[in-house]
Amino acid sequence: MKLTTKLLLPALAAALAASSSAFAHDFWASVASPVQGQPATVVFGYGHGFPDTEAVEDADFDARFSPPVLKGPGGDVPLRRGGDAMTYVSQDPLGNGTYTAATENRPSFGSSTPDGYRRGSRKDNPTATSCGLSRRYGKETVALGGPASGFEIPLGQALEIVPLADPTRVKVRTPFPVKVLFNGRPLPGAEITAFFAGFSPRNAASAFAAQTDRDGVVNIIPLAAGRWLARVGEEAEYADLTVCDRESWVATFTFTVTEWLGGGLVKLRTVELAERLCDGIVSGELPASRAKVALLFSHAVYGT
Repeated sequence: MKLTTKLLLPALAAALAASSSAFAHDFWASVASPVQGQPATVVFGYGHGFPDTEAVEDADFDARFSPPVLKGPGGDVPLRRGGDAMTYVSQDPLGNGTYTAATENRPSFGSSTPDGYRRGSRKDNPTATSCGLSRRYGKETVALGGPASGFEIPLGQALEIVPLADPTRVKVRTPFPVKVLFNGRPLPGAEITAFFAGFSPRNAASAFAAQTDRDGVVNIIPLAAGRWLARVGEEAEYADLTVCDRESWVATFTFTVTEWLGGGLVKLRTVELAERLCDGIVSGELPASRAKVALLFSHAVYGT
């Protein structure tokens, strides 16, 4: 299938704009290069530089976030704080099996005021023009000594992305099914987005976006190898409008994608990569009616 750059670039630019993230700071969980027989390092991800996290002072961390949890074959794995507030290390070496790291913030109010953003509700900020209560959750599953198991069992986060296929063996251009749960129930029509590390400055755009079906399920189709972050959000009106206007939930799932078009990482010219995208849509691998696909222009990055 041959298309001209003149036709492709406007379409891709529109897709890129349509899938831009509406979220503020990203929030995620990460297990740093786990090795059997070695302690695990759980990273509490926060900021705009995924997979690198922003530094947060210990006192501020304790006020805003709950300590991460690492669940293994035998239950919760004891963790201790590492060299900074954003890293935790398991007290014992890891054995073979499947491990899931989970993070969450302490529910927090934030208000827009004539003087800028302020923490707290309308009660704390009488001049607030708007107020939101935020709850955020992160998760990653890793496996040692074989394929992952038990990954389809929810942890019980209020908003949660649950993988329906082994999240440690995700391949490029291969559908990766996940289910979105809200308060333990499938969330239909939820917009789930995903991007890979380095896709766009400050993670301002998404490399994949689609809505969940009536069962809360969607197939994420990653188009590049590397570290990926999938995210989904939900909002509702706050129960007492004299305190706050709305409450929101954001959940993320971190995973690694291997192989790029069957081999090592390949840099493709803009037209070549776009043609592969269009072939995927025509073949049915990328349903145009379901997915909004964006890609980082190699024309801008590689000059081709």
